[in-house]
Amino acid sequence: VLGLVQKEQGKLDAANQSFSRSIALDPSYSAAYVNRGLVVLKQGNVPSAISDFEEALRLRSSNSTAHYGLGVAYTRLGQL
Repeated sequence: VLGLVQKEQGKLDAANQSFSRSIALDPSYSAAYVNRGLVVLKQGNVPSAISDFEEALRLRSSNSTAHYGLGVAYTRLGQL
C-alpha cells in the first residue's frame, strides 16, 4: 500500500523501493511486479518495465494490468 501512495504522490524512487521490498518478501506477489513495472515505465526504464510485466504474467497470466503495461512498453519501443 505504501508503494501505491508514494506512486500517486509522484515519489517514484520511493515507490520503486517499496515495491522491490514487497517482491523480496513475497516473490510470487504479481501485483508488486506490475506496480513496480508501472513506476519504472514512468521513469523511462522500458526494459525493466517489460521484465516486471512479464514476471507478473508468469505468476498470474490473467493480470490485465500487466498485459496493459506490457503493451504500453512495447509501443514505446515501436513494437506494435
